[in-house]
Amino acid sequence: MKAVILAAGNGKRMRPFTLSKPKALLVIGDKTILEYIFDAFTPEIDDVYIVIRYLGNQIRNFVEKKFPDKKIHFVEGSDKGSAYSLLAVKPFIDLEESFMIINGDDLPTKQEVQNCLKYKNCILVCQSDQPESCGIIEFNKNGTIKHILEKPFQPLSKMAVGGIIVVSGKILDYHPKPSLVNGEFFVTSLLNQYIKDIDVYPVYTGACRQFSSPEDIKGIEDIIKQRL
Repeated sequence: MKAVILAAGNGKRMRPFTLSKPKALLVIGDKTILEYIFDAFTPEIDDVYIVIRYLGNQIRNFVEKKFPDKKIHFVEGSDKGSAYSLLAVKPFIDLEESFMIINGDDLPTKQEVQNCLKYKNCILVCQSDQPESCGIIEFNKNGTIKHILEKPFQPLSKMAVGGIIVVSGKILDYHPKPSLVNGEFFVTSLLNQYIKDIDVYPVYTGACRQFSSPEDIKGIEDIIKQRL
């Protein structure tokens, strides 16, 4: 299966740490975020596309040296938002092909990846204590995902989009729409159109790994220590 790692963002909220390096290369414990992502991949993930833009050459150089034997491609992302960065992989994904999307600033576990690979269409769902900074999920009565509201001012729940999504190439046929909250073009704008046409299932995990500001680093380090 193909996996797409979205690592094009400028990590603005993580400054000053991201002034000289992309967020995906920040070191947590003794590894970069990208290394944790690759460690979580199961053998089924055998073809990886990394979408880069901000300080992208650093990511390219690091990955080529660290993972010389893996099948990895680099795709130039967009400064218009994560939705447009995802669309950059459209030439490489077949319409009916299921593939995995992973945020380049998340630290997924191998178990989470394995659980998501059981579905052709799913979203990892976590519980957030900062729901106003997440994509908050609304569910249908049958348990499938109905809608995602990105960074709501008044969250209706704490159930949020985690760092893993599995969908088909059909998602790349939709057109991004600006967020009603701040006008940004999030991947969720594509997901919300996709889930109107296709059933997408939640894959539940524990608490969200909040990693959007320097203040979150200590909490992320504690999560990594608990895995050891």
